[in-house]
Amino acid sequence: MISYLFQSTINRNAFLSAFISFIIGSILFLIYLLFKPIPIIYTGFIYVIIATIVNFIYLIRLLANLIIEINKIETLYTIAMSLLNIPIAILYFNLLFIL
Repeated sequence: MISYLFQSTINRNAFLSAFISFIIGSILFLIYLLFKPIPIIYTGFIYVIIATIVNFIYLIRLLANLIIEINKIETLYTIAMSLLNIPIAILYFNLLFIL
């Protein structure tokens, strides 16, 4: 399904990375909300650091792709989808301290 959305391999891989990062982060957050295990907080922080590094590398590649590629709309869409994880991560982090 994803292969039909993107012509460029880097766009497809970056989108998948952002989507998988969102899913894993949401699962870790829900596990914490349901069971409140303290070790999941440390796992979550480590995961956020790793996901940030991986997605930042993809973001740099997407910005380079934006200069090179003809299909700029697809690359801009992928960048926007990747950047949507930032406010979601901030929301989850803030909710950790409220709940």
